[in-house]
Amino acid sequence: MKTVPHLLTLLDPTGKPFYVYHRKIPKDLQATVGRDDLKISLGSSLEEAKVRISHLSQQHNSLFHLLRDPKKVGHAEAKALLIAHHVQFDDVLPGNDSKSV
Repeated sequence: MKTVPHLLTLLDPTGKPFYVYHRKIPKDLQATVGRDDLKISLGSSLEEAKVRISHLSQQHNSLFHLLRDPKKVGHAEAKALLIAHHVQFDDVLPGNDSKSV
């Protein structure tokens, strides 16, 4: 089985898999963004998760590019979008008793 970059598979409390986009923020941008990673819940459909990951990855690559030059138009917006995209891991799974697959 081919691995999908940035795809994290977890189990909900009933044992059903669900998918999370997990992306490390480049080290040179971590201080700007105020965190070292992003986690976004993608739901329980693997096919839909793969499509969303492709779009999110492209968006985040563009945002990282904007963040590397504070003089570029959109720098503040890029930072705000990255922070808004992030979902706290504790919020992804109620009960916070997830297990990695």
